[in-house]
Amino acid sequence: MQQHDQLIRNFSNITGCQDHNKCLNYLQMANFELENAIQLFFDLEIQSQQFVAPIQKGNQQEPQPPQRQKRQIQENFELEQSQTTQELIQKYKNYKENKIDEEAGLVSGVWKLAKALFTKNQNYGEEFQKHIQSKKVKIEIKFEMGSFQDNIKIAQSRNFPIFVYVHDISFLKILQAMFQCKSFVQLVNKNFISYAFIANQDTLAQLPSQNIEIPSILIYRINFVDEICLMKQIKLFPQTNFEELTQEIKSIRSAIAKINAQEKQAKRLVENPEQINQSQIDKFRQKQMEMEIKRQQEIEQRQREELLQKQDFEYMMALKQADEKKKKINDEKLKQDQLIQQQQEEEEQRQFMKATALSGLPQEPQENCITIQLRFFDKVITRNFNFTDKIQSIFDFVMCQDDALFLNPRADIDLIQNFPKLSLFDKKEMTIQEVFNESTGEQLIILENE
Repeated sequence: MQQHDQLIRNFSNITGCQDHNKCLNYLQMANFELENAIQLFFDLEIQSQQFVAPIQKGNQQEPQPPQRQKRQIQENFELEQSQTTQELIQKYKNYKENKIDEEAGLVSGVWKLAKALFTKNQNYGEEFQKHIQSKKVKIEIKFEMGSFQDNIKIAQSRNFPIFVYVHDISFLKILQAMFQCKSFVQLVNKNFISYAFIANQDTLAQLPSQNIEIPSILIYRINFVDEICLMKQIKLFPQTNFEELTQEIKSIRSAIAKINAQEKQAKRLVENPEQINQSQIDKFRQKQMEMEIKRQQEIEQRQREELLQKQDFEYMMALKQADEKKKKINDEKLKQDQLIQQQQEEEEQRQFMKATALSGLPQEPQENCITIQLRFFDKVITRNFNFTDKIQSIFDFVMCQDDALFLNPRADIDLIQNFPKLSLFDKKEMTIQEVFNESTGEQLIILENE
């Protein structure tokens, strides 16, 4: 699956097609052969632009173009085909007629295989690998043995470009840095025939290129007329960033694939001239319609899934909110129950204290005593106390009265002498005689503190 994703990305980069499903469809039709898929794209996409009409809603049949319109479309197609492939077609015709006439600027660094005269055919690749192994360096790239000529034949048989590394023995660390870059190694092993040799006067003579700087990387391809084309020469330095270089070589490989596809198209048009026929058009239109229907079905399926996900989310949120509301109600009820229980306990404690205070009151005397009037907010109560009783006894007597006599039965109280104005709150430990002397009657106001 990961390999298919990489092929789709490469196909998109080369053709400019941004439709993922369309890229996948072309690769499937070409059995995931990248160059065949690109060729198929260039063959059919012009037709699709001319002939594929938008899919009609429902089951309506598309009207067939009239004969005059068909001829006009075919003429437009042939004109477009001529404009895009004219140079390559002419070059291949010249090649077939054995009248190769190189066109300046078409491909840089061209060297004809037919004119290549190799005076030596030594195994420079083996010499390189033995030298590197003697330096205790593990070779990560799958370099081939033999000479450049040997590897040209291998590349031609496998239809692969050639990655050539020209080694300088004084820059071994550059080679080690190259091997340490895993992405670089994987790219080269997967997409190129690799060859390396140690640079000297004899070994450099085997290459078609001149003025080669060392150490360096050279990337060649064999075109459709058996020419060896230098695509790129990259000078290496100790500070070369091989991660960045990996991206550059990826771009070069994509450009090679695109050129190969264009050349294959030109070659096929020369060897097997094709005319647009209605069956091919109908077949491709049907394929495009199926792709569009499938795309629409996928969109609808995705929309249904998104709707279900939204509904599930809203349902879960509703459940969560209901649980939170229920928990809040239960928490409030628990808090209220705890408050009621606390109030009940406080009330029971207060009533117990009232009963205790009442039982502890001294007996009411009938003579040799002081009569005290206690004025509540709507009632007056009179009681006799001994002169030796403490002021606290008067407070206890008041606190033992019925709750109906108070505005707030739980409030703290103070006893106020009206004239002269006097608070008894801080005199609870004094005797009545100490406060009121020999008075036989007093009136006290009950003051409830907040």
